[in-house]
Amino acid sequence: MEHKIDRISELPDPILEHILSFIPTKQTLQLSILSKRWQRVWALFPVPEFNQFPFDKNLRKVPPNEKEQEIQRKKEEFINFVERSLLARYWQRLNLNKFSLVTLFDESDYAFVNRWIDYAIECNVKELNLDFSVRMGQKRYELPERVLVANSITELTLYVCKLKSFYSDINLSSLKKLVFSIVVVESQLVQTLINSCRDIEEMTFERCSGFKSIRVSGLPKLKAIALLLNSELESVEIEASNLESLVLKVYRPPCQINFDPCENLKKLVLHSCCITDKWLHDVLSKLQLIECLDLADCSMLKRIKISSHRMKSLTFISCSKLVEVDIVTPNLHRLKYEEILSIERHYEETADNISFKVLPVFMYDAFFQHYFQFLSDN
Repeated sequence: MEHKIDRISELPDPILEHILSFIPTKQTLQLSILSKRWQRVWALFPVPEFNQFPFDKNLRKVPPNEKEQEIQRKKEEFINFVERSLLARYWQRLNLNKFSLVTLFDESDYAFVNRWIDYAIECNVKELNLDFSVRMGQKRYELPERVLVANSITELTLYVCKLKSFYSDINLSSLKKLVFSIVVVESQLVQTLINSCRDIEEMTFERCSGFKSIRVSGLPKLKAIALLLNSELESVEIEASNLESLVLKVYRPPCQINFDPCENLKKLVLHSCCITDKWLHDVLSKLQLIECLDLADCSMLKRIKISSHRMKSLTFISCSKLVEVDIVTPNLHRLKYEEILSIERHYEETADNISFKVLPVFMYDAFFQHYFQFLSDN
């Protein structure tokens, strides 16, 4: 009988990893137990996200009297799948590059979720992504303390959960990227968390609640901060010498903003911020490297001047009291101007030299007519 040669298993690791990227997660797990060769490749292959919702597809086709039973069966199938996948690595003491969990959480899931997080941390997980949807009236998942002392984590992303008011210790010494979205967390804990992440490069707080202030300083590697629609935020203080991007979208003005203008800042986005003409002028005069400025719903702005040889993108949206704009931006590539109750307009050409004045801005059609006429003449 002719012996069949397994030529696929003899392929280089990068090619086998590429093959695995096209195979569903269940089949990937099965392949990993076929041979030591595939087991080693699977150990290096990033684990895809464990998402409960694909397991729940086709539930609409289930008769109403069988739906609850089918939902429970699908949930058990998902739980068993995650258990098998993580245990296969845990028993072999394989490092885990990424653990991503997307699930519809209820309180009966605590034991399973906590155990999965323990497995991931024991496997020195680097990227931890936890996304918990909850039904109406259900309590949010409360993050265990062990996550906040996991030195292996370089990226931590949390959606729809809660952090306790007190943790005995926080030490995420390897953290580079932090994302909180729809998370309940108190001011003191936010501050302790930020102060403990000395090497952090990116942080985002989006639609979070529970904290009223945030102060960022002493983080030399920090490159980007995004504070987006956090419902109780009242005060922002930022001192970050190497910051390149700052995005601040206020949920409920006023919000006090103080930041030591960062000489390396290239992108500044301010939405619904109570800033004055003088405040903006003083800040921009110190930002010599600024390339992108986005202002929206900044209702206190009236007359502004923007002068920059590095500016490439300008956006003005619904700044209701703005009546005069003086702009000198010879390297501008893109201008976006959107009025209240009006379609937005875009400009995406390059001019060698642009210096124009608009008075008043609310003469929308005249503004763009004269602006494009100016470009055609130059």
